[in-house]
Amino acid sequence: MPSLDVDLDGAIDLHVHTAPDVYDRLLSDDEQVSQALGAGLRAVLLKSHHTLTADRATLASQRHGAQAFGGLALNHSVGGLNPVAVETAIAFGARQIWMPTIHAAHCLKTAPQEMFRAEARKGREGLTVLQAPDRLRPEALAILELIRDGEIALGTGHLAPEEALVLLKSARDMGVRRMVVTHPQMSFTRYTLPQMREAVELGAMLEFDYLSCCPGWTESVPVEEAGAAIRSVGAERCILATDGGQPNNPAPVEMLRTFARELREFGLRREEIRRMLCENPAWILGIEG
Repeated sequence: MPSLDVDLDGAIDLHVHTAPDVYDRLLSDDEQVSQALGAGLRAVLLKSHHTLTADRATLASQRHGAQAFGGLALNHSVGGLNPVAVETAIAFGARQIWMPTIHAAHCLKTAPQEMFRAEARKGREGLTVLQAPDRLRPEALAILELIRDGEIALGTGHLAPEEALVLLKSARDMGVRRMVVTHPQMSFTRYTLPQMREAVELGAMLEFDYLSCCPGWTESVPVEEAGAAIRSVGAERCILATDGGQPNNPAPVEMLRTFARELREFGLRREEIRRMLCENPAWILGIEG
């Protein structure tokens, strides 16, 4: 039987949490970038729920001669749905703007993990992109224009699936090309297969993260369920990432390797894994070729 080990050369992890951060993280920016380089990864995208990461990523890239990128999650710490913060992030080189994550109304209401429950206990006002069931708030529309004109990626963050689909439709209609559904199988963003297919039909890619499948994660899903979803929508519209960086999990590089290997064991072809590890995330970052 041929080896099911997966070569990470040229792979990209679009979702990694690093220190310094409000939450404990396993690795610093430098440690993460160094480990990624050592494993043959082409690039990483650093994420924080609280602050811009594009500036930090630029410094890490310069120190290591690597491709590290950053972005911005639109939580209360940056003013929520704040077009000025987005404009500034793009000027700093951000490659993805995530809609609210820890302060999304849906997340504050439904996420079972303690880090999110702690935010809910603080009495934060939940953020939503909607002003009506099928209409975006003006500031959300302004942010989509900035993302479109900056030719960077939109991430759905921790919005409810129904809310995210309204966002994706509006973004598609406005000409946003790079759209990512953030971890569609996480306990608090769990999309049905029809919802995943709808997102793909709107032009989005689905970012499957290994954290959603980790045994110690609250309400995790089996890797086989992720594999079945990927097979249903097609690997050409999917991305493999980790959402790693938690102190109780392996290093993100090892999470990515494990995820890819387990999906191979499920039955996905080597070419499908490479498409989701390399080509699709490169397109999202705008570094094809």
